[in-house]
Amino acid sequence: MQRAVQKLSRKEIDELTTFVNQFGAKGLAWFKVDENGLTSQIAKFFNAELQSEIIERFSAVPGDLLLFVADKESVVSQATVTTATQHCQTKRPH
Repeated sequence: MQRAVQKLSRKEIDELTTFVNQFGAKGLAWFKVDENGLTSQIAKFFNAELQSEIIERFSAVPGDLLLFVADKESVVSQATVTTATQHCQTKRPH
């Protein structure tokens, strides 16, 4: 989610985790991208080289939020599409 870091609070990210769980997803991991690399509760498990590879792979820039849903492909697809659609609808200017 490009530049989502400025738009989503930690509480909203936690709400996304709860939301994807409704579809049976086993979890939602995330990284915030900043000038120093990746930050999150799981960032400590990724060394600097691996963090750089993740940033490059996703063409991420500071301000981006990387979300990872963990489960079977069908669950991930449903959770991802529904989450993105709902987020876009609730954030659309009126």
